[in-house]
Amino acid sequence: ALEESGGAHTCPMSNSGLLVVLVVLLFSIVDLCFAGIVRLTNGTYGHEGRVEVYSNGQWHTVCGWRSDSKLDTADVICRDLGYSFAIHPSDTDNFGQGSTSMLSIPVFCDSSEKTLEECTFKYDHICPHSRDIGVVCSRNPLKPGSVRLDGTISYKSYACGEVQVYLDSRWGGICDTQSTWNEVAAEIACKQMGFDGLIKTRRTYYYKTKQVIGSLYCTGKESELLECHFNREIPSRYCTPPKAVGVMACCYYKTFTLWFSIKLLSFFILITCVPIWVCIKSGWCDESANSSHSMQTRVQPYQDQVVQEVEEVQYSVRKTVIKRTLLQPLQ
Repeated sequence: ALEESGGAHTCPMSNSGLLVVLVVLLFSIVDLCFAGIVRLTNGTYGHEGRVEVYSNGQWHTVCGWRSDSKLDTADVICRDLGYSFAIHPSDTDNFGQGSTSMLSIPVFCDSSEKTLEECTFKYDHICPHSRDIGVVCSRNPLKPGSVRLDGTISYKSYACGEVQVYLDSRWGGICDTQSTWNEVAAEIACKQMGFDGLIKTRRTYYYKTKQVIGSLYCTGKESELLECHFNREIPSRYCTPPKAVGVMACCYYKTFTLWFSIKLLSFFILITCVPIWVCIKSGWCDESANSSHSMQTRVQPYQDQVVQEVEEVQYSVRKTVIKRTLLQPLQ
């Protein structure tokens, strides 16, 4: 209703209208505060998980690990979350698929960005949740000698990739043309990154960054790779393609061994208990037991008869022997 007040007409706002305005204003403030916010979900620890970004009032998963930018994107995500760098990027197998109704948004970074919001988002190339990505960030500060894995081969609680070292303000690989890299060095690298141990390691001709150290050799007493013996001066004739050889490692967390043990126990239960359960449910076990009992019932009379005949024969033999002994003349 219109009311007249001093020659002007005003329309008083109802309580419901005021509530709607407040709700809209609240959502606007929330969107403004959370815009560009990044989080990691479904990880065992806070520094790892599936990557999600907040946009248009919803949390969206992220996809698009392009081979030439996956570790750069992971680095930006970790810096955006307050960590120094990424130990390795991850795929869907590690942290599962997103459950939101919105599909994943492809994103690409070149490591120069300070936040994920500055990276390139391809909103016209939406991908399914089967391509959701994750990341494992380092809880240690970035310093000369820091180590990371360049690769997305990961499942549950282990990861594989090229071993890279941070030196002279850049990341680089390890040249192993002289074959000094071994399991001892790989074990040190894994533990330096926060893993609990080494699964396997090998040399490779497929590496992605320029190599920064060479001829690295560890005795096992070191806690970091830069404490091992290595060469800073890398001979170009040996450490450039196609002669250069990099190193790869697969590292695991303790939860990996626990998960493997549970899987092994489940398999043992499956192959032992299931057949017994099927036998009982189908009645085969009862039929087998009845059959054995019936067989025993049929065989028992024959067994008794044989035993009786044997005893009679033995008695007859003993009787004959005694008789002959008594009939022998005395000497």
